[in-house]
Amino acid sequence: MKANTFAISTLLLTILTFGGCKKPAAAADAADEDTIAEAAHDKEIGDPTILSVLNALLTGYNSTIIGMAFDHSFINPNWSTFTNDKGQTIVQFAGGTNYREMEKTGLIFDTFKPAECPAIETVLTDYSHNPGGVSVNAKGELVTFKPNNACLDTLPVVMVFQFMLSHDKKDFKIATLLFGTPKTSVDYLPVLPRVLDWIYS
Repeated sequence: MKANTFAISTLLLTILTFGGCKKPAAAADAADEDTIAEAAHDKEIGDPTILSVLNALLTGYNSTIIGMAFDHSFINPNWSTFTNDKGQTIVQFAGGTNYREMEKTGLIFDTFKPAECPAIETVLTDYSHNPGGVSVNAKGELVTFKPNNACLDTLPVVMVFQFMLSHDKKDFKIATLLFGTPKTSVDYLPVLPRVLDWIYS
């Protein structure tokens, strides 16, 4: 997954007041009209473009509508819509969680190395107990690197989904999925099914 320079920092400042990650309560086997009406009533969003995504079902994930599943999986969910430079209508969802919560889901990959929490360098003085993974720093010293756990324990992260609508606005697809922090963002679209499995679990 390649790094992406998307402006996650602005979204993070708008969205994040983290206390943990919420998950949906047990959902019905299939969404019905009452469920859709309830979700629409709970949303203080009048934009019909946004509602067309919130009240829809994703193929293969028909246990509940998109709005309910996404809103219950993240902290401070935020929905918006805009037209991109190609004239395509986009409905964007951005929601927060934290690094440790995402780590529990198995959705933290080696490619995601947040710049906010650089690994801690330790200079080796006793070579008889070489733990492996030794590197040489700029001073020519043998060093090891350990995760900056104190930083990672409190690191807020955000996921950004962009639903691209068809020209007649009757259909859409998830065209963008980014995951990251203000300083580091990664394209998560290649693992979209795993992310959706987590959201709808």
